[in-house]
Order: sequence, then structure tokens, then C-alpha cells
Amino acid sequence: MAGLGPIAVALAPIRSEEFAALIAVRNSHPAARRIAVVDVGDVSVAADLSRALTLSQVDYYVGQPWASPEEELYPVVGEALRAWAYDEQPRFAKATVVDTPGSGRGEQLVGWLGRNGVAAGFHSSDSAEGQDLRAGPLAGLQLPSALLWDGRRLGNPAEVELAEELGARTRPERDLYDVAIVGAGPAGLAAGVYSASEGLHAVVIEEYAVGGQAGTSAKIRNYLGFPWGVRGADLAAQASRQAEQMGAEFVVARRAVDLRVDGDERVLTLTGDDTVRCSCVVLAGGVSYRRLGVTSVDGLIGHGVFYGAAASEAQTMGGPACLRPRRWELGRTGRGPAGCRWR
Repeated sequence: MAGLGPIAVALAPIRSEEFAALIAVRNSHPAARRIAVVDVGDVSVAADLSRALTLSQVDYYVGQPWASPEEELYPVVGEALRAWAYDEQPRFAKATVVDTPGSGRGEQLVGWLGRNGVAAGFHSSDSAEGQDLRAGPLAGLQLPSALLWDGRRLGNPAEVELAEELGARTRPERDLYDVAIVGAGPAGLAAGVYSASEGLHAVVIEEYAVGGQAGTSAKIRNYLGFPWGVRGADLAAQASRQAEQMGAEFVVARRAVDLRVDGDERVLTLTGDDTVRCSCVVLAGGVSYRRLGVTSVDGLIGHGVFYGAAASEAQTMGGPACLRPRRWELGRTGRGPAGCRWR
């Protein structure tokens, strides 16, 4: 299969000799989405199917025969193609960042943009692309510098400045809210959806990335409503869009630094000295990572050491393999599912 062109989607019956080949597709085509085909009503495959999904041997399943492919087959294949295209097809970059080698600040900005669902590119200032940008549209700007999709230029921007230039809301718009939610992880996003859907004026405040640490997950399998699992970034994008459609307001790139009571109101103070007045506060701060505390390691954060790495960081580190994943190999060994073995 390595000699074939790009494989986006592969299908095979779970009870067949071809199922071993379906599992092995990832060896030569890591981004391919694999779909197990099961006979409708065949409950005997439930345990094998659950195991295959848990071990990430397959990504989706569909029942056959499909009397109406538009209803039963096409939605699953369409979702598989969408997920493959997200990983493999070029995305429209809304920002291109240039920075000096080893600085880390430019890559941090690109990672932050990626965590917030904004496609961005990065070039080192000593690369050919970086030199062209520095001699052209980014000439004279302090590094790291950013070129936006419409030609606007920023020199050494803070996250809040970059967010504002990209159209995000960074300041509260109302004088008084019914509820203020601190943190836009899954819990904060759910609170935003449900409070806004009940007609409350809700604001969700997020310092770093909408989706929180869950947004960095390659697949979340235990979240309600996603039988095949969901990419953390997709969960964050869909939940935040749903909250906004219900009427919730988002304030990003600002941290809540103080909470006090003023009569019947609660007052949140944000970085930049903006305040949010509300009747109720929901604290959904999520997790904070316990770090190693080794000075020599802390100096490498963002340069190969990551806590909750974004997809852009994984791409950056995609050269020499530090951890080599096990791969399925075809063979009638009696070990592993459908005649495959680990190697």
C-alpha cells in the first residue's frame, strides 16, 4: 500500500481477511480513516468492535446492507473525509509569523492560534521564506512579527492584540450579566450553552484557548453524543459556536484576577483592568499541569518539552522520532486481532 497515492478512507468487513489489512493501513498512510463494516443486527461483533475502537484500530463503523446510502453510508464516509482533509489538506492561513531561531515566542503565538482554531504559518527569520517576508511586507517590524491574511502587519504582538486584530472579542460589552463563566473548557462551554439557552445574559471568559486542555486531545471518546469519539479541537469549535448561537458572549485572551462582592452583584476584574459585573459566577478553571520543576527542563518548554501540546507543535517536532509507536504488521502469528502482530 505504500506505493499507492494518498489514501483518505479505507473500509473492510470486520469479519473478513481484509480486516487485518484495514488495521495495517495506518503503517503507510497514518492519516487514513478506517471504517469497519458490520452486518446489520450482528450483535456478536460488539465486543470486537468496541476493542477495535478503543485501541484506535478503526475510526468509524457502518452497518450493511445500506438500502439508502444517502442516509446510512454517506454521512459516515463524509465525516471520515472531513477529518482526513483537516489533517492532510492545506488550510487557509489567517496569519504568518516570523521569529528568530530559538526564540520560542513566535512558535508560542502560532501554537496559541492553533489552539483557538486559527490556521497560522511559521517561518524562522533565517529561512528563505522568513528572509523574503522580512525584506518585504514585514520589513522594519520587531520580531516576532505577524502578517495577517489581509496584509495587516504586527510587530511583537501580545495575544490580546493579535486576538483583536483577528476579530475576537477581548472586552465585555454589557454593563451587567446574569452569569459570568470563568474558563472555556468543556465545563465552561456547557455552562455557556445551557445558561444562554435559558435566556440568561452569559459571558464566558477564557485566558488562553477555547476548549481548554481538552482542545489538545487527539480523540475524546467519553463525551456524550460522539459515539466514535471527537477531536478535542472539534469539540471546542462546535461547543463554542453553539454557545454563541444561543447568545453567550466570549471574552478571550483575558484572565480573571480578582472576584469581589458589591451588594447583590459579583465583580470580576480582568487583566487590563476591565471589570465584569454579574449576578452569578461559575468557576470552571479546569486543570493546571504539575510541572517537573527542573530548571534545565523548564528552559526547554516550547522547544521540545510541552505541557498540553497543540497540533502545530506536533508538526514542528515531526522530524527525528523520540517515541516510536508500535505498528501492526500482517502475519499469521496467532497474536493480535485478525492475524496481526505488534512490532
